Amino acid sequence: MMSPKTRSFLAGFALTAICAAGPATARDADVAALEARVAELEALVQQLMEAQADAEPEAEPAPAPVAEQTDADTVPAHSYKFGGYVKFDSLTSWYSDGDLAPGSAGTQFYIPATIPVGDAPSSGPDTDFQARATRIYFTSNHNLDSGDKIKTLVEFDFFLSPGGDERVSNSYNPRLRHAYFTYNNWMFGQNWSTFQDVGALPEAVDFIGPSESTTFIRQPQVRYTS
Repeated sequence: MMSPKTRSFLAGFALTAICAAGPATARDADVAALEARVAELEALVQQLMEAQADAEPEAEPAPAPVAEQTDADTVPAHSYKFGGYVKFDSLTSWYSDGDLAPGSAGTQFYIPATIPVGDAPSSGPDTDFQARATRIYFTSNHNLDSGDKIKTLVEFDFFLSPGGDERVSNSYNPRLRHAYFTYNNWMFGQNWSTFQDVGALPEAVDFIGPSESTTFIRQPQVRYTS
């Protein structure tokens, strides 16, 4: 764009040239000089316009639109996972009225109903070592094209099962804890009882903890959660 000073200069120059112009036949030399001067001014104006364009910063390109992330972009359609832990326990029990049979449920973790009562004398403390609490689980998650969600879970440990003969191999059979699948809000299979609040279980080294005051049961069921 031409600056105001440049426009004023050209206007004044044109006015002077008009006032000074006489008959064309007498002033051929002056006309030629005037045309040459106008050409010089046009070249000067062009240079000023180019210099101004170079001094102006280029407009930054508009940032590319960021695609909105959806759940389908971040959550895989199908995923599979397995895990668990290894646990080793040492337990010592000593009852005043008798003993528990080796390997019985009461020697594996604290069950009040198994405490012996009666007149039988106790032979003294009974110490057991075990890795029965070791746990393994398998789970899968599926997000269908319809928007429905399916989840499966199977979990085992090695409590309350036959085996563990130290004279042979001390093996234990796996025990089913959980086995269920969910379809959206529906659950089918074995899971914690609806009468048990898992969040109320205290932190304890023992498998159950204070089992006298705890509802602790898993049941086959069909459940709808909302």
